[in-house]
Amino acid sequence: METGGRSARHQARYHGSFVTGVFATLVPWLMPKSRGLSILIHPNTTNPKRDHLVGPIWIGRALAVNGEVLGNEEEAEEALEVNTGRR
Repeated sequence: METGGRSARHQARYHGSFVTGVFATLVPWLMPKSRGLSILIHPNTTNPKRDHLVGPIWIGRALAVNGEVLGNEEEAEEALEVNTGRR
């Protein structure tokens, strides 16, 4: 869990990363299990600002996203290691 530093989200957060092949299974599984959490699902491309602000999927209540701290094209975050157990 990340608890500080520069982030587009103002609340404590957990970053998870999964391969595209589990999307169709994982996202519907998360929906009824979110228990009031706000879950932001977005791609991880070379444009973090676009990834977070243009068409993300929210499960639960959408929260404010601070686009000012997000990079534009070619300022991508390093991809997280897949942590779903499937690769």
